Amino acid sequence: LAIVVSFIFRNGDYCKYICPIGAINTAFNRVGFTWLSTNQEDCKNCKKPVCAFSCPYKFNPSKFDKLNSMEDCNLCMECANACGSVRWEVRKWGFSLYNKMPKPQSYEVLTYILIIGVITITMKYHHGLSRTGLSDILPWTIVGNYLNNIFHFPKFIDVVGFVALLMGITSSLIFSIGGFYIASKLLKVDFNYFFNHIGYAFAPIMIVGGLSHALSFFFIEYYHEFVNGISQAFFLGITVEPLASRKDLWLRIFTILNYIAGFWSIYLVYKRMVVYEFNSNKNFKLAFIFAAALPIFYILLSVFQQYAFIAYPPSFMEHHH
Repeated sequence: LAIVVSFIFRNGDYCKYICPIGAINTAFNRVGFTWLSTNQEDCKNCKKPVCAFSCPYKFNPSKFDKLNSMEDCNLCMECANACGSVRWEVRKWGFSLYNKMPKPQSYEVLTYILIIGVITITMKYHHGLSRTGLSDILPWTIVGNYLNNIFHFPKFIDVVGFVALLMGITSSLIFSIGGFYIASKLLKVDFNYFFNHIGYAFAPIMIVGGLSHALSFFFIEYYHEFVNGISQAFFLGITVEPLASRKDLWLRIFTILNYIAGFWSIYLVYKRMVVYEFNSNKNFKLAFIFAAALPIFYILLSVFQQYAFIAYPPSFMEHHH
């Protein structure tokens, strides 16, 4: 099966168009601080770009700067091994996000928005607020329990979690697309143009916004489950306990990542609107507020979650993914 699939999906097509992780490779490249470029003097006399031919994706690193995008490059460095003119550089965080995108892709921006809804916001709904004393009055809990009472779903189906997922996606779409639509009308520009160019500002929320939950769970669950699983598989006789519990207040230090992601995205919305010269419009300030509706909502949601944890403490009941 693997051999057959390898003939069907050439040049990384599976990773680029089907694999959900491959679909967000570009976001990691845009938010990160590493970059591939080439010695342009050498490239002028290059008739056969061995760097591109050696790349599993058939990308040409000599064009990354011109495109202001490393595309789906995963830094395998095959191009650098094939050509000494390829350079690995350290640039400022989110280098490409502060400049124009010659060929923006609407599917990229839509992917950011959907992942924010599916993971980042849904985690705050179901894995955050649902653990506080407010759990019973939250809309996804009320709707989920109502559906469960009517249809009597099997216990292994998390109906409340599924409803939270739908609400997370809906929230992400409303605040992003709705905000962009109003902003484009205020600025009197084409919605698709505005969406494609300004939407890249949401990349930090997608990447950095989910780290708070992931890092906390490393100490609470992932670490000991991984080590104990390896120990059991290879008969090592080692058993370790979790590095922390939900009661440890120091885990809250990771919540700062939520605010870094949110404010970074707001700043990027502003910078990208300036880069595309929308700031010359008299409605710029109001349009900026609507364009930044998603990160503003995300920050307010993070603040409310922290308030709920303090005012309505969680029960610290066992939770499993």
